[in-house]
Amino acid sequence: MYYFRSVSIALFLSLFLSCVAPQVQQNFAPPATIQLDNRSWKLGNANSKDVVSIAEYAPEGQTVENWKELITIINFSGDSDLDRLRNVVDLHRIVFYNKCPAGKFKILTEKKESIAVEHAYQGCGNYEHDVSLYILSDTAVVGVTYASKEPLSEEQVTYWYRKLAEGPAK
Repeated sequence: MYYFRSVSIALFLSLFLSCVAPQVQQNFAPPATIQLDNRSWKLGNANSKDVVSIAEYAPEGQTVENWKELITIINFSGDSDLDRLRNVVDLHRIVFYNKCPAGKFKILTEKKESIAVEHAYQGCGNYEHDVSLYILSDTAVVGVTYASKEPLSEEQVTYWYRKLAEGPAK
């Protein structure tokens, strides 16, 4: 399940980042729903440990246990600079290839405040195609991922990169 993979990635990153980032007391309370791509996405899982908080959202009619599409938001509290942003993405790449050596992991864009990544779990059990955007905020590195159990076309990857960059509707 995506939840267990997400949590294992988050816990691994939490252990690593807790060694290099100060412990931050968090009041983690993600919204119950977010509006994205003209749809309402409902919170299905939220967890926080040390410097890492994670929230998973499924669109109406799906759950985080039984999904075709999923939005995951991971917040890495602490230092917020380009080196830490790159470290988070590098750790994601390492964890990804350890779980799926045959998979595809590609940097789409790298700017001084964000890095976008496309990754596909192919040849490793259940297929999954993801677009992730890692962003520097004032107090954290935030990762937002759109996951699909269906292959994404190049146009769909571009669409989701733009949607993630726009953020939820206010």
